[in-house]
Amino acid sequence: MQLTHLETFLALAEDGSLRRTAAQLQTHPTAICTSVREFEASLGLRLFIRSLDSFELTVAGRALIERADEALEALERLADEADEQAS
Repeated sequence: MQLTHLETFLALAEDGSLRRTAAQLQTHPTAICTSVREFEASLGLRLFIRSLDSFELTVAGRALIERADEALEALERLADEADEQAS
């Protein structure tokens, strides 16, 4: 799992639109799909129900959303602390 997988998961879960999420993250929709597939494979879970351009969270995705947000915030705090110590 990569940090970008977590960021992409959270952004797509919040918006639900592949195209808008890609625009928000300044990337191509294919990159979003690839990241989501890799994240799902690494977890062994299906996180989204996909339609043409919308993504809806599965039960597993909804269960993960709160933990993923907490994990991302913790990683960001850790990076900030490391930057402060390096200065």
